[in-house]
Amino acid sequence: MARKFESVKDINDAKDLWKISVKVKEKWTNMMDGKESIELLVVDDKEDDISVFIPNELHQKFEKDIPITVNNTYTMQNFQVTKNDDQFKTSCHDYKLRFNGGTLVKDVNVHQIPDAVTKLKSFSEIINLDFCEDLLYDIVGLVDQIGYSQSIAGNRKVQVNLTLRDLCNIPIACTLWENYAVKFFDVQNESKDDPIIVLMKYAKIKKEGKWPLTISNTWSTTKLFINEEVPEIVEFKKRYKLDVEVGDGQAKATFVF
Repeated sequence: MARKFESVKDINDAKDLWKISVKVKEKWTNMMDGKESIELLVVDDKEDDISVFIPNELHQKFEKDIPITVNNTYTMQNFQVTKNDDQFKTSCHDYKLRFNGGTLVKDVNVHQIPDAVTKLKSFSEIINLDFCEDLLYDIVGLVDQIGYSQSIAGNRKVQVNLTLRDLCNIPIACTLWENYAVKFFDVQNESKDDPIIVLMKYAKIKKEGKWPLTISNTWSTTKLFINEEVPEIVEFKKRYKLDVEVGDGQAKATFVF
């Protein structure tokens, strides 16, 4: 008799023989000491997600036998279940999955699982400290001000410091580092003073300390979209009207709902 499918939210370390039907929401390739590994974020039909790690010794096997692709659905079963103790977590699940020699992946695109909905973190929640510093969040906002910038590596890392505003006109500080800053500079140079809207997926948030409360990118997990035709930015554009006041060189953003 075939084993029944189980819910992602029920996964714990009491056993390893879990069987789940999931859609691959995100996929990252990591390189350490010359060895390539894969990180996945998978979600089931109840919109519960969990992180998955594919070590280097199994990476090539799965890429060759059954490539794992974003937005495809699969049956996955038999894992090593470990505590989700990553420094920065892409899932709030207490556990994460690690492929081992007994892991099975099959049934490509057999399961009907809808696309995961982006759960944007509101600026009001961030300002009210309703977040965990070790959990990564999705945010979207309009660039209101551009502060200190370092476009060329020198005594300081390449960076750009921004003030973003959301649809409630709440400001929050944001710093983009290294390649993420370079991408911003490229868009800025081509924007011709047009509004710049930033979407960050899997961004980290740091509470106020030596520096103000700030949103920033991780080393490589964060995904950055700037003025791109992705649903979150398209929806943001629909919901605001930008009223540019010329005279003193200032720009004023008026939001309408």
